[in-house]
Amino acid sequence: MEKLMEVMEELGAQRGDAQEMMELLDSNSDGSLSSEEFDNFQKQVEIMWNIEDRDEKYKAVLQEKLPMPDCGGLVQVRHEEPEKVTALI
Repeated sequence: MEKLMEVMEELGAQRGDAQEMMELLDSNSDGSLSSEEFDNFQKQVEIMWNIEDRDEKYKAVLQEKLPMPDCGGLVQVRHEEPEKVTALI
């Protein structure tokens, strides 16, 4: 696991982050990363990418079907006086 942490650091990860990630991946806490543990990690990453891809597709469809002006996240509120209503009884 030490070698993998060194590679992660070379790729720009902080030492603590690399250590924490390795501890998360090492599901049986034996101090090494088995091929099964690594495969499980790859599957989780793939699932997350698929979710992100679908989110982007849904956002595009919603924007196309329900275009909204960019209001910087603010909700526009319009106040109008109610018209007088005459009831027939």
